[in-house]
Amino acid sequence: MTLETISPISFESVSNVTTDPSVELGMRRSDASGNEYVYVYNLSNVEVPPGRCVYLPTASSGYSVTVTNTASQIGNFAGGVHHATLVTGGYGWIMTKGVCRVAPDTNAASFNTDVRITVGVDDGYVPFVMTVTSGAADGHLFSNYEGAVGWTISSGVTQTGTLTSTLGEARIASRWL
Repeated sequence: MTLETISPISFESVSNVTTDPSVELGMRRSDASGNEYVYVYNLSNVEVPPGRCVYLPTASSGYSVTVTNTASQIGNFAGGVHHATLVTGGYGWIMTKGVCRVAPDTNAASFNTDVRITVGVDDGYVPFVMTVTSGAADGHLFSNYEGAVGWTISSGVTQTGTLTSTLGEARIASRWL
């Protein structure tokens, strides 16, 4: 048995960024490559360029996202900015699943290919450090990949706290949007 569906017609690109909402917050889209996007509002007081990530500050923030907190890295990974800069107080599309442009945070010089990544400070990504715990009655060890948000498929570089033109790419997935 096959499932046949008709996708809604979209009149704007997932690259579109506006200061007034052009579609309903939380609307979902996918592209021909299978990448998935969600329409959000940039609650933070800074622009978020491609290669950077955003998070949900609280469970009740709906589809309002912000950049990562430089001190505590609190919040839940919402997705990555892939195509166009998400302006301050603006509306736009973030990638929640797929192959996304990614940049190391300003505290990391780079990350290599084939590395699990997680949210870092300054709306960037850092290599994920896996925790290993023993919890089974028979003494087996368990790996915890829960904090990982993606897996790099190409390397990325920063330069003295700013982005260079060398953005990496990673397969990312948000569990929260």
